[in-house]
Order: sequence, then C-alpha cells, then structure tokens
Amino acid sequence: RDGRIVKGILDEETDETVSIFVVVGTIRSAVPTVFQKSEILSVIRGSGESIEADEPEVAPQSEQPDESAAADRKLVYHIKLDGWFGRDFNVTPLSQAVDAAKPLGVDYLLIEIDNRWRFNEEQGRFDELMIAKNLEPILRQNLQVHWDHPPEVIMWVKNAMGGAAFIPFFSPNIYFASDGRMGGIGDLGDMFEGVGDEVVRDKQKSLRLAWAKSIAIPNGYDERLIEAMTWRSYVLYYTMEGGRPVYHTEPVPGAELLTDDGEGENADTDVQLVRGEGNDVLTLRAELAQKLGVSKGTADSIEDIMFYLGILDNYELIDDKPERILSRWSDTIDRLEREIPKMFREFNEIQVQGDYNERKRARGAQINILKKIIALTERYEESLQWSRIGVPPVDQLRVMIESIRLQQIADRP
Repeated sequence: RDGRIVKGILDEETDETVSIFVVVGTIRSAVPTVFQKSEILSVIRGSGESIEADEPEVAPQSEQPDESAAADRKLVYHIKLDGWFGRDFNVTPLSQAVDAAKPLGVDYLLIEIDNRWRFNEEQGRFDELMIAKNLEPILRQNLQVHWDHPPEVIMWVKNAMGGAAFIPFFSPNIYFASDGRMGGIGDLGDMFEGVGDEVVRDKQKSLRLAWAKSIAIPNGYDERLIEAMTWRSYVLYYTMEGGRPVYHTEPVPGAELLTDDGEGENADTDVQLVRGEGNDVLTLRAELAQKLGVSKGTADSIEDIMFYLGILDNYELIDDKPERILSRWSDTIDRLEREIPKMFREFNEIQVQGDYNERKRARGAQINILKKIIALTERYEESLQWSRIGVPPVDQLRVMIESIRLQQIADRP
C-alpha cells in the first residue's frame, strides 16, 4: 500500500500474513520476511518457476552510465548509536553528527541503535528518559524547522535497551534485526520510592509517563504499549483482528498475554531481569514487534533496510563522518575518566609550605588544577559520571577555590 513491489518465493500464508523469501535479481534471501495482509494491496502469483542462484544474469543493453539514475541516487546517512546510552552517545555528539548531514542534502537518516545495557535494580533505567527527552528535538522538531528538505528518519533496532528504548519511537519507521530487542526500561511505579512527598512523587511519575506517551502517539504507536513497557503493575493482553492488534487489560478468549502484574509468582526472576526477559514490563523482540505493528520488517543488514525503502539499487551510504564524530566523543570521555582523577590526585599532592612566595605559588597551582577540572566537567558533564571519576561536584570545587583564596589573603605578610 506504500507503493513498493516485492518479488519473492512464497514460504507460508495465513489469514493475516504472507511470508516470502525475497528475491532481488538472482539473489534469494536466506530467511523469509513476514508481511501483514492489512498492508498489502494485492498478491500476484507467478508461474511457480524456480529461481536458481547460479543462473547467469542477463547483461545490460548498454554499458553507458545512466546519468539520470545517478542524479536520482538517494543519500543515506548512517548514524550508529552504540556504547553506553548517555555516555558514549548523548545530546552533543548526536547533534553534531546530524548537523554534519545537513549540507550534504541527505534523503534518509538511518539511526542504528545497538547500545550496551545491563540491569541495575537499584537505579533502574526509567530516568534515562530525561536523556531521551533531550535527544528527541534533534531527530524530530529540528529537522522540520531548520532543514529545507527534512530527511526521512529510519530506526534500525538491534539492542535498544534502557533509556535508549524510547529513541525508536521518534520515528514511524522502525525495523528490527532478527535478534533485536527494545525495552528494559524499568518500573516507573517504583521510581522515587521512599523519597520526598508522595504527591510530588506521583506528579513526577505522571509527567514522565505523559512525555513517554507523547513521543509515541504522534507516530501511530499505541500508548498502552508505553504503559506496558514502563509500569510493572500494568497488565496487557492482545488479540489479532483483521491483521491488526487489539489490546485488552482483562483476559478475553484467544488473547495472548504481553505483561502480567509482576506480583508474587508472576514476578520475573533475577535471571530474567538480567537478561532483559520476562513479562513484568514489556520488552519487544523482532517477531512480536512486527506483529504488533511497531516494526515494519526484519532487517539484518543495511541492504535489507534499503530493500524495504525501495532504493536497494540506487543509494549511496555515508557513514564515515558520523562515525568519526561519535568515536571522538566516546574517546574523549574515556580519556577524561582517566585524566580528571589524575588531576585531582595532583591537586591533593601539592604541599602548601615554604616561604610566602612558595606558598602563594602552591595555592595558585591548586586553583589552576581545580579550574581546569571545572572547565572539562562542564563541557562534557552530560556524559561524565561522577561515580566513575571520583571528583567532588562542580559547586563543591568552586567552594574549594574560594577557600584557597581566603587562605591566601589571610597568609599575607
């Protein structure tokens, strides 16, 4: 229904889906692709002749380059978001990578999400939503406002876990790798537990849930999926009707359970939590995501994505520039996590002794080190983790500088 024509060999057909081995030229895909019949305008069946992989390809009529095809070539700008969410990719490096695409006049932004993730029971991952909230304008509003011809944003999910699970919802175009997963956000219901006033806690939870829903609804995703991904006590079932999912919060005949209440025997085990499995909160995988209409298809390579977009034979991939930008940011954070603690150790090792001039020089050296630490941490604070660098917060460093200055004033002869 989107204008694409897909050719292939039938694998399986049900009342709701058609599964085929996609064929491009003489190449047949290794695994079948499942299409919802609700998204198919018509199915035209061929003669049943087989396509042999070693069958010679017909030579083109002319060896002359097709200038019109080159002019119509689609530019695909590939940004890979890997490493730790919030550390290796955050607002500044992503913004720089996207800005670098603007003068190129790209047609597509292909965002590959493959972040590192581990379950952290104490901290959870829901408040990484605030990082995702700051990323959203880069891939949505800013493209519409500041680009003459906004590119189409394509999300390719390999491992979108924790706060990174919100990123795919920025676009209506999501594709999953075969082993892709999207979830592991944590339980909003337990957030801020035991901290502050209950009314304030409930307000903060409501604000976060409302924002999470606001990124999904405009792109056609059901808000109940967001609740299932973020609230452990939320129970959700689904049935398929006319090739589309229908959601239920109570069991009905033929319904399949997506998430239970997470209580008692229903609680996920520690092993399930660590692996991002279980059903206390929803984690989407490729087959389920496509069945629920979140994913448009399963893609294990960039070529698979290009096929879905209908540009397999007419695209140019740009990935070196964004890779350099994101790698430079990640490498800088690695370096600062080593250098800043070393600088703070040097600060502590400075001995303020000797005559007045020696004491003055020592205090000056202390202040210079603290100022340098402040400048670096303020520039990269979005990705630096204080627990990893073992240095007092910036406000405390400023207090330390002022204290040293007062000591110097009091030490005047």
